Amino acid sequence: MKYSLGPVLYYWPKETLEDFYQQAANCSADTIYLGEAVCSKRRATKVGDWIEMAKTLAASGKQVVLSTLALVQASSELGELKRYVDNGEFLIEASDLGVVNLCAERKLPFVAGHALNCYNAVTLRLLRKQGMVRWCMPVELSRDWLANLLTQCEELGIRNQFEVEVLSYGHLPLAYSARCFTARSEDRPKDECEPAASSTQPGAACCRRRTSRCSCSMVFRP
Repeated sequence: MKYSLGPVLYYWPKETLEDFYQQAANCSADTIYLGEAVCSKRRATKVGDWIEMAKTLAASGKQVVLSTLALVQASSELGELKRYVDNGEFLIEASDLGVVNLCAERKLPFVAGHALNCYNAVTLRLLRKQGMVRWCMPVELSRDWLANLLTQCEELGIRNQFEVEVLSYGHLPLAYSARCFTARSEDRPKDECEPAASSTQPGAACCRRRTSRCSCSMVFRP
């Protein structure tokens, strides 16, 4: 068994993220995920910054995976995702089928993130053919569901072709939305949020892409 540290889903300043990952380099996790997985308007930390942090972590002996957006809506976002995919060094966590396609076109391996909503062995077989090397189980599924699904994978002869990852600790990122609930609460248009999540108080719902019912959509200040 190996342990992974998932991506930070909160909107932290770049300096806070850098400090966090400096400490993470010395933690017991074998794999570290990092990258913007929630909202493309969070521009305080850019693609190049994430890749530099990834290189630092890799130098400490960690396997590094670059996490990507769970909901891709614009061509500009797709262009930025291509920079992640074309990084030339690190594995990609695909949380949107658009990223799966980008990796498949380049014949690159990828991790299927929990946001892909993959619920059966036939879908896993399709993703495996496209290059999936690890599958993160959707967080809303049960232990029994996982056991049954893995049995289906054995019947299809694919069980030993990919790793399985399960969230074991932390808030559950249950849902994503194109509507910014934080901007709406402040009567701001979605395209002019500025972004609103950066100025919310602790305990307030944040993030354009998560619904207000998501337990992980709470502002956290370290």
